[in-house]
Amino acid sequence: MKQTFNMIMLTSTILLLQLLIIQSEKIDEPTLKPVDPFSASGDAGILKKELKQDFITDRDKVAKLWFRRSSEQRIQIKDFYDSNFCRISWRGYYYTYRCPLLWGLEDISDDSLCDLYDDSLLAPRQLLGKTVYQAIIGKWKEVGAIEEIVCGNDADMKNEINKFYGEAYKDTVENHLGTFRNDDHDYQKVMKDYCWKGLCQDKKIKPEDADKEAQALKAIDPEKDKDGFKKKLTELLDKNCEPDLKMIFEKYRTNKDCGIGEAVDKAFEVKRVKRAYNRLVRYIEDTCRFYADELHEAVDGCGTDTDRINRIVLTRCERDLGCILKKYKEFHDKRFTKRLIEDTAAEGRYRLSIRLLCGEND
Repeated sequence: MKQTFNMIMLTSTILLLQLLIIQSEKIDEPTLKPVDPFSASGDAGILKKELKQDFITDRDKVAKLWFRRSSEQRIQIKDFYDSNFCRISWRGYYYTYRCPLLWGLEDISDDSLCDLYDDSLLAPRQLLGKTVYQAIIGKWKEVGAIEEIVCGNDADMKNEINKFYGEAYKDTVENHLGTFRNDDHDYQKVMKDYCWKGLCQDKKIKPEDADKEAQALKAIDPEKDKDGFKKKLTELLDKNCEPDLKMIFEKYRTNKDCGIGEAVDKAFEVKRVKRAYNRLVRYIEDTCRFYADELHEAVDGCGTDTDRINRIVLTRCERDLGCILKKYKEFHDKRFTKRLIEDTAAEGRYRLSIRLLCGEND
């Protein structure tokens, strides 16, 4: 009896330790948390006073109120504002029309800030689903946006995106992906089978087995034996779950001067296939580093890709943006917001709004 009790206690302890390990592996560093106490009617009333028909009292005040609220709180404010303050009234001699909240916010903004306000009225799953739809169906295919979203989100978020997609567009992301570059089997395979359908989330292999797999992959020179490297990589993707692959790819970087992303660049020759595999393996290896690099691409070089900045900051600020910003500083030598401030293409109030979402004080 005592022996049975001890076995039960040992089993319970092991399960608890496994749960703690899994929880510790989950990255949870939000830069934006819901305001508490919160009143949608109170915030809507403040915005009503500030958003006049022909002028604005304090634009910074509006930005500080709006971008310190979580996505759910912003939607509640919008719904209250539009339900209670957006109407046509007869004033005896003429009609007055108080515009919806979005119109009022757009009236006080330049192009980049206007887009940020527009995107901030959507929940993360809505923003990502809308971006995928417009990128695939639109006249100009935004390949980078499609690959970033399809290859750079976990199974839970993909399910949320698919749910919204079905409600809004009466179809699935997978069906629309099937119409995108459907003449390229290799590209379709990585985008649909590996990126969108996703990899299992169970942890199955031991660290020593992961080390063996990393060593086996290391033994293949991606430049001299391109086919051999591709075959081994696809075998790993086919038979391993995401946590296992993360361990293998991390050990691959430990054992080699370059990481798995750099090796993929050497092995794959077709540009779009190379790019898709690169995004997938970099996301698996280090999610925060992946998004830090995406942000750097958005501000590096000629011009600023504010659409990409908006999308990443708005969809990650309540999840792991704190971790992403740390990785940015580690690998790109300065804070992201400082880099954005140095970019003269970004308007001042837009920079303020991004800084607020990044958890910085005004």
